[in-house]
Amino acid sequence: MKNLIFKLNNKEKQDFEIIWMGQCDLFYKGISKFLMDKYWQFFLLNDGSITKQLQIISKSKIHVMNLNELPFKLTPDFNKHLKKYISEPLIERKIYLYTKQNEPLMYAISWWSTKNINSIFLNPSEPIWSNLAQLKIEFYRELKKLLLINSHELELKFQQKGPFWGRYYLIWYQNKPLTIILEIFSPKINTLINFNIRNIKF
Repeated sequence: MKNLIFKLNNKEKQDFEIIWMGQCDLFYKGISKFLMDKYWQFFLLNDGSITKQLQIISKSKIHVMNLNELPFKLTPDFNKHLKKYISEPLIERKIYLYTKQNEPLMYAISWWSTKNINSIFLNPSEPIWSNLAQLKIEFYRELKKLLLINSHELELKFQQKGPFWGRYYLIWYQNKPLTIILEIFSPKINTLINFNIRNIKF
């Protein structure tokens, strides 16, 4: 996945540098506390709705900024990888998730078959998890990798110093892969998590 991301983002003129990659067995063994805060680890490794989690920790409604939703031409290696899971032709969807204060908390890229994207996104201005909830369908998220990423562009967007935690996963529906998603998170999330923990009242 490291080379694939490099190739994809070189084509997009993005500046992503993967400085650490964790395999899927970490989801069962856990991660050293010296590498990742335990609450941040819980946030990344759980398979609940990311939109709901961001709403809870930020105490804010989460909004979507769609950067694009376009057919695109793949590099040969990345095309080979995606074709294992998603049927062509493909749509690439890039978004930011924001709080109501216009603070970006997450950047995501997802890849979809043009055959099913319109049936999933009943409301394109809402996050994917909101759309799936509206459809009342059951799905399974298969976490593949954790990533630690440097990106000058995201430092400017998040107004936070990198590196940034990310994760890569598949969503399955009716025993078939529905989409592949790469999410990269703002360090502001860690601040919000720890603030909420410190202010819990029993």
